[in-house]
Amino acid sequence: MNKIKEWLKSHTKQAIAIATAIVLIIAFAVAGVTGAFSKNTEPETETSASETTTESETQETIIDEIKLNVTSPDEKWTAESSPAIVHIVGTDDNTKSTDFYHAISYGKEEPKISLVSGEYELTVVAPINVDGSIHVLANANKDADKDGTKETLTFNSADYVTKDKASEQLLVEITIKQIPAEQVTDEMMKEVVDNIKTAIKDGDDTLKGDNGKQILDTVNKNVDANEHISDETKESTKETTESAQSETETKPAETVKPDNTGNTDNTSTGTDNGSTGNTGNGSGNSGGNTGGTKPDTGKPKEPVWVPDQGHYEKVWVENMVLVEIAPAKTEKVYDYSDFYFTEDGYTTTSEADCINHQMELAMQGYSGSFQQKDHYKTVTTPAVTEWQDQGKYEDKWVVDVPGHWE
Repeated sequence: MNKIKEWLKSHTKQAIAIATAIVLIIAFAVAGVTGAFSKNTEPETETSASETTTESETQETIIDEIKLNVTSPDEKWTAESSPAIVHIVGTDDNTKSTDFYHAISYGKEEPKISLVSGEYELTVVAPINVDGSIHVLANANKDADKDGTKETLTFNSADYVTKDKASEQLLVEITIKQIPAEQVTDEMMKEVVDNIKTAIKDGDDTLKGDNGKQILDTVNKNVDANEHISDETKESTKETTESAQSETETKPAETVKPDNTGNTDNTSTGTDNGSTGNTGNGSGNSGGNTGGTKPDTGKPKEPVWVPDQGHYEKVWVENMVLVEIAPAKTEKVYDYSDFYFTEDGYTTTSEADCINHQMELAMQGYSGSFQQKDHYKTVTTPAVTEWQDQGKYEDKWVVDVPGHWE
């Protein structure tokens, strides 16, 4: 190696000439392979940065097959409940075009779902149970909005690959916990029903047709069964589910089905097994173009409604209650006494006067005997009370990004 360095130092001009010749030979070889000197070569056109395909974009896209398993340790989620609706959103460069809703009914075997290998966030639209209680995600592992409460379940499908790099079925365990019917407020119920309506609108085949209609019927029946929910909210639920009926007939939006080139422009009108795609975008464009560009059809893009994005957080709801510490009581207490001397008929209510009169009678030769009659009065003592805050923590829906047209 040192000899080569010494040679280069002493033959600078020769080294430069050789290097130049090598570069020219490589350049001509590349030109010949790519057809740069072909007669059919068209004039070179400018290529925007967005149209340039990078090496990473042409790499093979790995597709992972997963299953979603929803369980509830309290066993309150049953076949009579509305389904657990999962919302899966991709969070890295490879998966960012993924955004879809998928309904999981109690006790039914779930088909595999195809996802581009990478990172995802999962939230659950609360099921409504037969008594009007609801279930929320219990095994969240990420505080997405950094408010101190974990509300999102994250997973990476690439973590479940065998040694020979062949994709292995990934089972995503989703645990939900019950919020009892008496703790479900009107505001909470309205938010859940609104979220179900959004899922019906933007969801896959599990939320369309007869599936969607059955879900809406179940929601109506179960909300009506909660005696702690106001009639106003129950009526609002009926109006919301009625307006969502038309969305059950709408075909799921075209989704992007990844191929092995990294180009996600290959659109498909089905959702397959809940495969990736932005089911809330009726245009067929999943919102991510990772290789090449779509041809311009000349048609203006129709505006798309993007639903509210938010989260549930625990808030303290004050409930001041007057509590009785000691009950009221009524009793008879001593008031005064009458003293009556039988020998001379003298009467008094003073004990001291009674003693003096008795001594006077004794000095006169009398016995000084008397009769005593006690008098009592009725006294009522009021109850002892104090105000106490008997509030509770409730799940409140907080909108992070309001719904808007794009």
